[in-house]
Amino acid sequence: MTKNRFCVILWLCLLALVITHAKANGNHVGGWLDTDNGSYYFDSVRIFPEDSLEYAIQFGRDNGQIAVFVLSKQLIIKQPFE
Repeated sequence: MTKNRFCVILWLCLLALVITHAKANGNHVGGWLDTDNGSYYFDSVRIFPEDSLEYAIQFGRDNGQIAVFVLSKQLIIKQPFE
């Protein structure tokens, strides 16, 4: 098996885990490119109401998230959350 084929199979397996988690937790999957390291992530996503940014940031802290994305403003808030 070539390295590229192995990477694709691994990527698909990890995506399947994300989808399984999302199905049990609100049915939202997101993807994003971390321009700091060039990695692309698929995540099971939790969507918070527009007026709950503080709660969303705390949720991010509590769950070891790299960033919080504010969909309405297309804004990325990276760790450390301030």
